[in-house]
This record gives sequence, structure tokens and C-alpha cells, in this order.
Amino acid sequence: MQNKAAKSKISKEFARLRKFGFFVFNFNFRSALPEGLKSFVDLIIVSKKYLIFIEVKVGEDKFSKEQKELMKVLSHLSTGNKAVHYLIINNIKECMVYIEHILGGKL
Repeated sequence: MQNKAAKSKISKEFARLRKFGFFVFNFNFRSALPEGLKSFVDLIIVSKKYLIFIEVKVGEDKFSKEQKELMKVLSHLSTGNKAVHYLIINNIKECMVYIEHILGGKL
């Protein structure tokens, strides 16, 4: 249960980016997602400068086979493209660092 609370807090912190004009899409509600989206990333952040895919893995949370395949595809998309990023967030401290980088345009 502690992992869910931590993931929720991280999602809420990224959602604050909406106040700065970012679009933040949260797919972190696995029970509410259709079958085909259950392996999708937890968050997508979109702005005029960035397209950011975020996977949140806290504690004992592990990647599924499908998530590993998606990670390879999204990581490949981000290679050589300064606008596209794939991030794995493990804790609130990392979350806050990335938010600072996002707001500062320094990803």
C-alpha cells in the first residue's frame, strides 16, 4: 500500500505542471484502463518544447514484459531527439529534480 501512496504523490507533483501550461496525462489507474493500455506508461507530459513519457517504479514495483518492450521503443524514439524523453522515476526526490529540469527547460 505504501507504493501506491508514493506513486500517487509523484503523480500529483507532476500534475502541478498543469499550472505552468503543460498537459499532464495520468495513466496510473490500472483498474480503470482498457486491457490494451495496462502496460502503457504512467504519465505523459506535453508542452511546446517536450514530449515526456514517465514510468513510476517505487519499491518492489517491477517492469512487466510489455513495459520492457515499450521502454525500448520509447527510449529509441528519444535517442537523438531533444524534445522526446523517457524517464523512470523511483522516488519523490527524483520527481522533484525532474520537475525542476522540466520547468527550467533543461532536460
